Amino acid sequence: MVRAVGIEPTLLSELDFESSASTSSTTPASRVSACLVKACRGYNHAWRLTATSRVLYHAVMSSNLRQILAAFLILALAVIGFVLFSQYVQGFQPCELCLGERWPWYVVIALGVLGVVRPMRWILGLIAVALLVSAGLGVHHAGVELHWWAGPSACTSGNSGAESVEELRAMMMRQTQVVQCDAVSWTFFGLSMATYNALVSLIAAGSAILLYMRSPHAD
Repeated sequence: MVRAVGIEPTLLSELDFESSASTSSTTPASRVSACLVKACRGYNHAWRLTATSRVLYHAVMSSNLRQILAAFLILALAVIGFVLFSQYVQGFQPCELCLGERWPWYVVIALGVLGVVRPMRWILGLIAVALLVSAGLGVHHAGVELHWWAGPSACTSGNSGAESVEELRAMMMRQTQVVQCDAVSWTFFGLSMATYNALVSLIAAGSAILLYMRSPHAD
């Protein structure tokens, strides 16, 4: 230890006491500030991890939702492609109810394209509604084919659709052939196309509703 020259021992002891007191008094404050800094750093790190996980979660769910909507788009394109093939290649002309049953599938195609471009949860809900409408139209047409209830007067057996003799004469002159809604022209395993439409639409609608309920609420 180097001896301080010109300083009395009493003064040296007082200086040592003051320095030790000041050191002991600043130590708790520095420790608190250090803890606060560490806590802030840990909070920022945790917040960054949480934000990153949220971004990854929404990215994964958006990808899954896009795939789901793409699947419904493919299904709708397959259904419309099949009925157009039946009409223009196989020669099965659609009736009035058949044409009406196509519109919900057109809606599903439009919503599917929109969902693939920008996947959102409400699009899946609208697809479920359109498929339920399609299922209802299919059940109605199948009931008309089975004569459970009457179909439209313009395409039901025994009705020409003409409201007067002049309209009937004009239809005969144009040789217009009305496709009957209660006549089954296509069957597979004993089921008509309207029955298959009702079954496929009902299954697809149930799947869309289930996926909608399990999908995240935030778009």
